[in-house]
Amino acid sequence: MAGNEAPMMRCELCQPLTIAVLRNNEYNHHPNLVSLRDSATSGCPTCNLFWTCLAKSSIPEAINSHLNGRVYGEDHGTIKQHEATNAALTDTAIRLRGELHDLGDENKETHIESVIWVSSGRRYEPGVENLWPTSVFGRVKLYALPGTSAAKWMSGREVAVTSSNENCFQLIMQWINVCDRNHDCSIGEFPLLPKRVVDVGSFGQEAASILRETGDGGLCGKYAAVSYCWGAGQTTVTTRESFEQFKRGINISELSRSLQDAIHVTRKLGIRYIWIDALCIIQNEENLDDFKEESVKMADYYGNAYITIAVGSAASSQEGFLNQRTSSKPVSCALDYSRPGWNDGSPESRMDPSLGSVYAGLLSSSDVGPLITRGWTFQEAVLSHRLIIFGQNQIMWKCQRLECHEDGLMQKSSGLSYCSPYKWPMSTDTLPGKTQDYHSSLLTHRESPQLRKRLLLDWYNLLRQYTTRKLGNSEDKMAAMAGIAQKMAVCLESRYIFGIWEIDAIRGLLWRNGSGLGNVLRSVPLQRTNRSAPSWSWACMDGSIHVENYGHADKKYADPANHRAEIVRMRSVGSTWDPIRSRDKNDEKDQASTLIVRGVLKPAQRSDEDFLQYPIKKRWLGTFWLPNRRKCLSVVTLLESMQEDANIRPNEVIGIAVFDTAADKANGYDKLYCLRITASLGLLLIPNRLAAQPDTSALAAGSPGSFQNTQRQYSRVGVVLVEDEKWFDSGDYELVSIL
Repeated sequence: MAGNEAPMMRCELCQPLTIAVLRNNEYNHHPNLVSLRDSATSGCPTCNLFWTCLAKSSIPEAINSHLNGRVYGEDHGTIKQHEATNAALTDTAIRLRGELHDLGDENKETHIESVIWVSSGRRYEPGVENLWPTSVFGRVKLYALPGTSAAKWMSGREVAVTSSNENCFQLIMQWINVCDRNHDCSIGEFPLLPKRVVDVGSFGQEAASILRETGDGGLCGKYAAVSYCWGAGQTTVTTRESFEQFKRGINISELSRSLQDAIHVTRKLGIRYIWIDALCIIQNEENLDDFKEESVKMADYYGNAYITIAVGSAASSQEGFLNQRTSSKPVSCALDYSRPGWNDGSPESRMDPSLGSVYAGLLSSSDVGPLITRGWTFQEAVLSHRLIIFGQNQIMWKCQRLECHEDGLMQKSSGLSYCSPYKWPMSTDTLPGKTQDYHSSLLTHRESPQLRKRLLLDWYNLLRQYTTRKLGNSEDKMAAMAGIAQKMAVCLESRYIFGIWEIDAIRGLLWRNGSGLGNVLRSVPLQRTNRSAPSWSWACMDGSIHVENYGHADKKYADPANHRAEIVRMRSVGSTWDPIRSRDKNDEKDQASTLIVRGVLKPAQRSDEDFLQYPIKKRWLGTFWLPNRRKCLSVVTLLESMQEDANIRPNEVIGIAVFDTAADKANGYDKLYCLRITASLGLLLIPNRLAAQPDTSALAAGSPGSFQNTQRQYSRVGVVLVEDEKWFDSGDYELVSIL
């Protein structure tokens, strides 16, 4: 722990180090990485810290290059080039530079962490072409101990060894109180309680928990919600058999550890009620009646919670989260702290006398943990107003205004980062002290076109994040996003049809495979897993779904002049929010989820031309569509016209097929069909089966139409990027049915 620095002596190069020496200044440390490593091995605690920092922050190849004296890596320049160049152009010295962000006398709402940058390997002089040194760099954090003189100016703090530490609970209460006083994140003291809650009593009454029925929203109160990974360890749940027993009392010791810990945290924070899905939704029903009723209420249950406890670090509910943390840190290094001041406005700076010590140590990871890999937990975070996240190595707070970390970092909330509450638009006329009706507050903004535009872009961003996560049951695909869709629908005033917004259906139908976009977007290749959803809906897939929402994409899709097809009918059956579970899977003749589009349908076939050599139009080489040809090879191929097409030369490339899955590309369909939707994009279809054909005149008049003759229907297998517009322009419009 800090303050218990090992009695080992610092090396000669580390002895002069103080904050005054490092503040916004570059300090020449060891001549190279070998010297730093040797000093760390010899026992200098400060060198050991810097060496460990670089070893953890840099790729092994870069470290080895420096240790072997080969600073120019193969990726940046050949060794022969390096040997033929003046070696003095490369500065291999270890450089230290302090980046200090003192708090100052004012009460800042955001705290930028103070760090020491450690680096080696850079271009020492400009003008040397094709030679880029292999750099190694990292940073160590600076922090002060609470109650010390330096703590007034240094925001960084030491992270507790265990998350059950009393200081952690004091910090959580501090975050809650600041938010209650200064923010509008909390919805009020007395929201409507969910249909069922666990009454945990108060701290010290460990045996007083009962399952309480509230009479379908007839009781108000302050409650917590919990977001966690079930895993394989959820043993005690509410069933029809245990329901009455739990209303008399719940033996907390029989619950999984994560639920025990969540109840402990709720009591410590002085909150009487907690909503836990395993206990408040009746489990193991064959017909899932209670699940179907309660699962579509997540917008209210998490949206009305006073606080949501997010169990980030546990992959299973049996693990718990008030545990000893696994991260091991080297001994912290104390540095004398002083701060700059200004004397009556004079340009001459002075340094305050020493304010004691601060400590340098490895950065505390802000990784949330396995929680952000699970599908259901995504909307639980987005719908919540305020999250207490028990992460892998520290506790974090996220509300709609601030994001605070146990290590002292404090920054404004973006609302779109992983495991964060979304910044829902709020009414400006809610009276102070009144419970806010969230749906009513959203209604005041529904007339704003700019708000709708922003919400749609945010929706596609949220959809991308959600679809990278895993669900234990693919049948939950729509239900686990239903709460977010419900709140979006209030502002958008649009029907939500199998995951597609009717007011933006042209763009929504052109979702694409997210693979090939690189690790930045955490892309997961698609797999077709859910046969209960139509092929035109992203809900039939597992894996990353991307809808174009970059730059001015909204204008491209909103402009009717850019449309090349008309959506005649698009609807789903049963529940708007969970149509998968409410759909009649046994009715093979059910046509309610068929998409009917009026457009030009044209046959095409795969081209033998090499995709890697084909001169693709510039518009497809941006971030969204084809950023890297080789990464896209598993799902992309060129298309050419069929031999019988008289409007174009045989074997000429007319488009680029981006298949939904690698299996779709490998399937080797005899014939593919292109249905152009916009000037530059279309759907890639395959024939499906004989089905009833809707009466054209009735559909044109706006009525559902009757089914008379037979026609072949189609299934979606991808999207088409238009290369030859003339070929796509030729042909007659017809009604196309897509299952």
